[in-house]
Amino acid sequence: MEHTTRSRGATMAAALLVLVQLLRGGLTQPETYIEVLLMALVLMTTVAAYWLHRSSTWESRLVLGLMAAVSGASAALTSTIGLPGQDVQTVSPLGVLVLALSIAVIGLLVADRPRTTAGPDTRSPYAS
Repeated sequence: MEHTTRSRGATMAAALLVLVQLLRGGLTQPETYIEVLLMALVLMTTVAAYWLHRSSTWESRLVLGLMAAVSGASAALTSTIGLPGQDVQTVSPLGVLVLALSIAVIGLLVADRPRTTAGPDTRSPYAS
């Protein structure tokens, strides 16, 4: 697949998502296991964004979409039911930004799906 403006925009939104997640993790004092999960998510999102930047394949789009969905879900769950072993946190601007960037990445990837314009070839393979 070719790179398009939307795929490049998804890559840039994913890079911003990684930066916001790093900033969000640096400002809070979560438990050690939460830090490990957050760093694993940041690392996988970084790899997926780089993969999409290098080769715009459906696999790279799928992995980046999944990482963005996990990031958005974790931000939503943190502000609604809280982290395990902690109370519910208030909605933070960085949490809202993570959710918005996750939705942007997924939206750009869905909007950039390949379009098929030609229908099936119904001519005989022996026609000249």
